[in-house]
Amino acid sequence: MAINLELPRKLQAVMDTTHQGAAELMRPIARKYDLNEHAYPIELDTLFSLFEGASSAMAFAGADALRDQEERRDTNHNGANMAALLQTLEASWGDLAMMLSVPYQGLGNAAISAVATDEQLERLGK
Repeated sequence: MAINLELPRKLQAVMDTTHQGAAELMRPIARKYDLNEHAYPIELDTLFSLFEGASSAMAFAGADALRDQEERRDTNHNGANMAALLQTLEASWGDLAMMLSVPYQGLGNAAISAVATDEQLERLGK
């Protein structure tokens, strides 16, 4: 039995969009913030808007995408994991430190998406 390792079109779009954002927004300013490492990269607010748009358009990104919901138990929802992996991969290509600094997408968001109550998710997650 053969294994198909090609990305579906939906995930290829996630990868292409994130790569383009990393190339146009992160790479050009990476050296600036390497030299001034304690400054907040305000340009990342634009990247957050890009991720938020992708999240609402594709319905498998953001803090609540990986949450276990009753209505989704019988469906295959591994696309959220793969989309998160591809976004991380491509954003890391842009600049790893900046990828971890993108608002609502950093290390803490994984914990929020896994165990937060609905109230905590509304307050802390996106």
